[in-house]
Amino acid sequence: MLRHRGISVGSSSTYFNSNEKAMNQRQLPGGKTTALRTLSNSPTARPRRPATMDIGAGLVAALTAAVVAILTFGVQATVAPREVPLGIVISGPEPSRVTDQLAASSGETVLWHPLGSNEANDALAAGAIVGYLTVSIGVNGSVEATSTTSGQTHPNATVAAEQILRQAATGIVAATTPSAAPVAATVVHPVSPVGRIAPLALVSALWIGGMISTVVARLLRRRTGARAPEGGIGMVIAFGLAAPAALLATVGSWGDGVAWTAGAVAMTFLTATAFAAFHGALARLLGWASLPLIGLLYLIGAPMATQPPELLAPVYRLLAWSWSPLRITVDETRAQLFAPQQSTALAYGVLGTFLLAGLVVIALTRHSKIASR
Repeated sequence: MLRHRGISVGSSSTYFNSNEKAMNQRQLPGGKTTALRTLSNSPTARPRRPATMDIGAGLVAALTAAVVAILTFGVQATVAPREVPLGIVISGPEPSRVTDQLAASSGETVLWHPLGSNEANDALAAGAIVGYLTVSIGVNGSVEATSTTSGQTHPNATVAAEQILRQAATGIVAATTPSAAPVAATVVHPVSPVGRIAPLALVSALWIGGMISTVVARLLRRRTGARAPEGGIGMVIAFGLAAPAALLATVGSWGDGVAWTAGAVAMTFLTATAFAAFHGALARLLGWASLPLIGLLYLIGAPMATQPPELLAPVYRLLAWSWSPLRITVDETRAQLFAPQQSTALAYGVLGTFLLAGLVVIALTRHSKIASR
């Protein structure tokens, strides 16, 4: 046997083999050892493909961008009057002739409802119509026309109604009396500029504030090493009490024109609490992934809250306007502020579901593994 400096070749081979065997073993408690499986020999190990994942992420992001564009900017691009409900009050001979003339000239833009004077006022107050035109036909054939709208209806619907009524009245008067005086316009229950923007401002600020509260709670809890990294029921209560008080004071500082009814104040506090619970529940379930979802809901909901359904294409009424929680909440806040008779139970059902489901998720995931993401 060959030897070199006192070490045989055979013993050297045995030495290296024993070292390799020791490197592939792991010491366990109690003196036992277990073999370590190398990555190359593992039957479940598969090579990762970063390029494939990047391409997939890019395609998903592109599809998301297209959906956002369709449901947000597409709405603005297709805004036009469609079947706007308007009333027509005619006094004088041959009222049907004027009604037929209006229907023929308006096409599908307007749905004209022949009404009496008192019926028109009641329908306008109830939100069944967004304005009405009063036409007085004299014995000598002279025509006088007056348009009436209300500050209690959606601001953009009122603007569209005023334009349609003015054009219709001008056409009727010009056809009969070319030298007639300009058409008179009246607004019942006028609303100040602050009142027009207040409902959207309140709801938008509460939605964004609820999202910020979950982010701050998450960062603070992670920094302090809390067991559950997301905000809990305490965050919901704190935001639900503090945010409405701050926003009501802020809107009040903008000027007069908003009469805070008990229903409007209660609606604001319910909205804040429900939004905070909803955001907190999404954060518990999805972690940081809840932020893009919340942002997407806002991008879809904000344009819906600024447009009445009469100005939206039917496809957008179905895909975005009908279910948007922001739009539903803005409409109910506006009703509580200016037209309580137009209030519905839909917003309370949506917010109640957000609040109850959010609190249940927060309570049930308080000590679960999902809350520690």
